[in-house]
Amino acid sequence: MALLSDGSYVAGSWRLTVRTEPVSDVAIAADANVAYVDADKIVGELTWRPWHDGDRFVPFGMDGSVLVSDLLTNAKVPFSTRRDIRVVADDEGILWLCGIRPAERTRITRSTVNVRTFTTTNH
Repeated sequence: MALLSDGSYVAGSWRLTVRTEPVSDVAIAADANVAYVDADKIVGELTWRPWHDGDRFVPFGMDGSVLVSDLLTNAKVPFSTRRDIRVVADDEGILWLCGIRPAERTRITRSTVNVRTFTTTNH
């Protein structure tokens, strides 16, 4: 599903809310269902989709890439619910493994000007 603008998107029982604002207006909180990314590091079109076998990305705080399937195993996500997990991705790859971990390449830094916030809820 293409994420063409800020707003809410629904896929099955999941809702994704997208919001872009200046970094000075963002109160970053530790919440697995919220990802904060540097909006200026997003490349091309954003999509929200199920993860695919073979998907890889560099999780926040790590140096190397990992398979999404391995990260889900390490996070002890039950096998029965793994296929329900979705990702937010741009033209360069995964920005957020929803509810699990954001990507290193779009992390917020001192030079960040605009933040794109992604929030998932299961309704």
